[in-house]
Amino acid sequence: EIEFPMTIFVGVDNELAGRFAAKEAANWIHDNWDNQLDKILIGLDQRVTSTHRQRIETVLNQLNTMIDYEADQVLHIDTKLSTEVTYQNVRPILENWQDNRKILMIAVGDSVAKGMLDISRDLGRQDDVVVVSFDGTSLALEEFRRPDCRLLVSPTFQPNEYGKHLISLVNRIAYGERVPRQNLIPPLCITRDNYEYILISISR
Repeated sequence: EIEFPMTIFVGVDNELAGRFAAKEAANWIHDNWDNQLDKILIGLDQRVTSTHRQRIETVLNQLNTMIDYEADQVLHIDTKLSTEVTYQNVRPILENWQDNRKILMIAVGDSVAKGMLDISRDLGRQDDVVVVSFDGTSLALEEFRRPDCRLLVSPTFQPNEYGKHLISLVNRIAYGERVPRQNLIPPLCITRDNYEYILISISR
């Protein structure tokens, strides 16, 4: 999933995943917060590669075409991709943001989203936040099942499908076919509204 010069790349389409997440966030904010945002909190890991950062950048860029917000409304925090670290680092921010009632949280992955959601509930701030995440893991599915779910979307990259893409690509190369340098695997957009249908479809 990491691109190297002069090689053929196979990996997830982070930009498309970011567009999916931005659309879900914008629609929800339009319907529930009258297109208004007070703050945007982004949970990243400073060690992650540019491919993962592309998810976040795409969300921000796309969201800015649909929702008005200023750069000074956005705060990035380091999470180490840990639920516990995220919980600890988000706590003082929410305590300081007492007057902000419309907070969008963007998590680089579901373990970060869980920390954001846990501390929001523990502080009684769950109604003040919504979260978008990525990876579509069991952590996201558990959240989608909650009656008080505040996670909007978590596109899954279906790593169990990578093998099919790789075998097809190897066969094409072996038979002398010219293949694109970039071969992107589209994510499957899982939301709190469609997750049950998606799970049934995958299991068939």
